[in-house]
Amino acid sequence: MWNGWIIGLAGIWAFIAPFTGLSPTGYAWSHWIVGAIAAVLGFALAKSRPTEGTIAGILGVWMFIAGFIGGLLYAPGVWWNNLIVGAALAVFGFAALRATTPGTRTSAGAR
Repeated sequence: MWNGWIIGLAGIWAFIAPFTGLSPTGYAWSHWIVGAIAAVLGFALAKSRPTEGTIAGILGVWMFIAGFIGGLLYAPGVWWNNLIVGAALAVFGFAALRATTPGTRTSAGAR
């Protein structure tokens, strides 16, 4: 599903963002954009992939809120927040892809 790809790519961006040298204002915008995308697409994905979608949605809400927390927009707060949330978004976004790819078998479909 395309939402899994977008969530995964948003997670990769969040993971590499601390290495780009963005200003605190740039980090805030990054958090708001990535958070909004991950939240909307994650909760939309939750209909077909409840675990991955719900976790991605919650992480997206957190990422959006983190854009308003000053301590998470400066090093080392931005580093740890983005590394952890970015890695988790990438994992859950791409995990949703693997589970919904046509032709793959899930535990529910295996006999």
